[in-house]
Amino acid sequence: MPQRERVNLLSSDQLAEYLQVSERTVRTMREDGTGPRFIRLRGKIRYAPWDVRQWLDSQSTNQTTKDKEAAL
Repeated sequence: MPQRERVNLLSSDQLAEYLQVSERTVRTMREDGTGPRFIRLRGKIRYAPWDVRQWLDSQSTNQTTKDKEAAL
C-alpha cells in the first residue's frame, strides 16, 4: 500500500506569524482576495505551503511605488 504524504497546512495565525503581520491583516487579505489561496476544511481556514510560496513570488518586485508612477 502506498504511503500517504503528510501535508502540514498553516492556520491563519501561523500564516500571520510567518508573514510577520497581524491575524487581522491575514483575514483582511483573505476577504479582499489579495492574499494567498486558502482551503476551507471542516469549517476552518488553512493555507497550503506551496500556495503561500506562489503568492509570495507573485508579490516580488524590483520597482518602488515611485518607479511605477514614473513609468506611467
